[in-house]
Amino acid sequence: MDTFNREWFEWHERLQRSMQGIFRTEQLYTNLSLSVDSLACINKDTANAVAQAMRLPWAGTDLIGAALSEVKQGLAAHVDAMAISAGLYETVLSHQGFVREITDSLEPLRNLYSTQANTWAELMGPSVSACLSGVSASVIQESCLAWDYGIRQTVKQLSDIGLISQKPLLAARVLEPFQAYTDFAKQTAAKLSQEGFEQEGPEAEALRGSSRLAEAQVLRTADELSNIPVLPSDTETTPEPATLNLYKIQQEELLQASGQIDETDVESLVINSQAACAAETAYHVGQSVVACNKSVGFHEDKVIFNWTDDVVLALIHVQHLIPANEDEFARFIDSFYFIFYEGTGKKDRIRAYVAGEQSLFVIECVKRFRNWFRHDTGQKKPSTARRYKKEIAEALEWLGLKGFPTRPEDFRYLHRRLLEEALQFLDELVNRLTSSGN
Repeated sequence: MDTFNREWFEWHERLQRSMQGIFRTEQLYTNLSLSVDSLACINKDTANAVAQAMRLPWAGTDLIGAALSEVKQGLAAHVDAMAISAGLYETVLSHQGFVREITDSLEPLRNLYSTQANTWAELMGPSVSACLSGVSASVIQESCLAWDYGIRQTVKQLSDIGLISQKPLLAARVLEPFQAYTDFAKQTAAKLSQEGFEQEGPEAEALRGSSRLAEAQVLRTADELSNIPVLPSDTETTPEPATLNLYKIQQEELLQASGQIDETDVESLVINSQAACAAETAYHVGQSVVACNKSVGFHEDKVIFNWTDDVVLALIHVQHLIPANEDEFARFIDSFYFIFYEGTGKKDRIRAYVAGEQSLFVIECVKRFRNWFRHDTGQKKPSTARRYKKEIAEALEWLGLKGFPTRPEDFRYLHRRLLEEALQFLDELVNRLTSSGN
């Protein structure tokens, strides 16, 4: 956690330095048409005075000087933010230019990318940015820069390994976390910019805190995606899209904890959100999967977890999905099933490195849950249906839940427990792999 917090602050400091260099001129002081639009959100009387001044000749007009003074005073806390937004708006437009160059054969990728670029262009436009306070505007701008950095880095890596040209459907799916992040930023900006919203209150702090937390997470996702080693070897698949709701759930939990958080402290934000804690565990699960392959690959020419389309998507989705109902939990189970069961050749590639079959019970639990959710027990023989019920009851008891889950807190609990057990299993596996190589 400390490493995560330190890395985020280091990135944040670099970000602030780069923002200070964007468009820090007096151009907005003299661009009166933009100033009028901005002031309309701040002070309508001042905006009207400036609009009147614009209709008069420039030479010798005291009213223009007075109006400019009003603009400087009215925009004192906003001009830097507006200038930065103007610079970011131009940056987003460069993405739109790239979108136009994407061929028809890559339509899914083009559509997803275009939707995101258009949303960020709207957020960085004067109609939204002018209605935000200095602090809130800065947070949304940081979100835009995080998206810009993340998607550029990811698209470059996907292109370098041939994923975009050879598997465009998978490439579009890989970018889904950036779409979820874009939607989240738009909704957060709408809440912060609504008329009469108290910008200095605990609710605003919670909203900004949730934005900063999501920013740190999407940057980490980008770094992970930029390290995809090779093109997945299997035939391209297109599993159903999952609802990546991490950012939304985190925000709801931080709003409930408003008044008790430090919006600038990522570690504090994680501690105050169960969803964020689960996402941290899921991240370490993914890192441990990679570590297992590296450990065994160092001594033998093989892997434990196959690098397939389904595994790539599962490792991404598992960090962004917080299940609170049966359907969402079943989708989470799908991801774990692809990683731990199908990804290991039905456990065959993993057996040689564990103490015994009981060590694999977390994978067996995942298999049982998937049988229950994805296979219609009503269509099975009575004996098979009874076996499924017995197996799922044993899995639930092993995870600490008596009875079938029905409430959101039940599914959240099972999600958290499976992540914990999976991480413990992987940590022990990495230790065994490391020891066996010495």
